[in-house]
Amino acid sequence: MSARPSWARVLAITLVPAVANMIISSAVVFSAVPGELWRTRPHEAAYRVALAQYRYCIFVWSGLAVLFAILAILLARKEGDPIGNYVRLPRETRGKLMDALLALGLATFGYLLLSVLFPLVLKATTPPESMRAFYEATRNAPLYAKLYLITVGALAAGVCEEIIWRSYAITRMEKLLGGSRLKPIVFSAILFGLWHGLSLHALFCFIYGLVMGYVFARIRRLPPLMAGHWLTDVLGFITLFWPAS
Repeated sequence: MSARPSWARVLAITLVPAVANMIISSAVVFSAVPGELWRTRPHEAAYRVALAQYRYCIFVWSGLAVLFAILAILLARKEGDPIGNYVRLPRETRGKLMDALLALGLATFGYLLLSVLFPLVLKATTPPESMRAFYEATRNAPLYAKLYLITVGALAAGVCEEIIWRSYAITRMEKLLGGSRLKPIVFSAILFGLWHGLSLHALFCFIYGLVMGYVFARIRRLPPLMAGHWLTDVLGFITLFWPAS
């Protein structure tokens, strides 16, 4: 007998990783930056925070994403609506072409939103000293961190985040909210934004989550979303680490 979806399970899969990410990442960051440094040399403190994120927190992010995606797959199977129902590929050439075009469209949107518009807004709203510290840490990030984010990190985000915050969250919320389509998209986007921390970046990820959630609700399949998300992150990290200018 299949288990019924519940809010406890949905929040365990979608909210718990966000909270765990904040707690673990904060502990790692603050252990790397003495409290006195914030008072005496705030620029260096901001630099060390950003560098600690590149050195250590990237493994926390991807590790949590993989772990909770696996839990989502197991719960979905137990609930009688496995994630496999949403990863089917079209058989016809036309369908495959449409999937590829959709993935490219989503990647273009994601890149413009998160790697073009977001940095502009961030630069306009963040003290120059903090921005300089961030970009200095980005330039000095270990090569293993850059390669990890472009390969493993981007793949883990593209696959696992779509399983968690699109497939599992939206389909379960639809059932819990009496078949509503709009509320699950909005709620899943909020949770997706929280996964990216309490920051301006979370707001942009919320917008990204709205669009991805809407597309999923329309097509009920994950592959083009996974491909678009993966490509968004790959291009974003390449632009961040090796800017043209």
